[in-house]
Amino acid sequence: MQKIYEFFKSEKAIIVVAFVFVLIIIGYSVYDVALDKTDRYAYEKEKIESLQVELVNINKADVETLCELPGVGESTASEIIKYRTENGKFESTEEIQEVKGIGFQDYIKIAPLITV
Repeated sequence: MQKIYEFFKSEKAIIVVAFVFVLIIIGYSVYDVALDKTDRYAYEKEKIESLQVELVNINKADVETLCELPGVGESTASEIIKYRTENGKFESTEEIQEVKGIGFQDYIKIAPLITV
């Protein structure tokens, strides 16, 4: 018991406690950011669904229709069609992230507007 007491009086204990505290803060920050993005996505999806917007079917849409999606221009729309031609129909909306030019942030913007 004396060794434990002496350890907590040492500088090593302060360093260990500070390190654990920093790890906890970093872990919470990462979790909070992920939770915020999830909540924002759910809110935007509910908002758009309440407007009764017609969803764009990414398996059937042409370039012109795909260009109506936020952040999707002609080149990205062409890449979607190219991907669809080479790989077959999209199995899920999440699969669109595999298309060149569409990352997670782009997907979050268009996810509530697309369907398969």
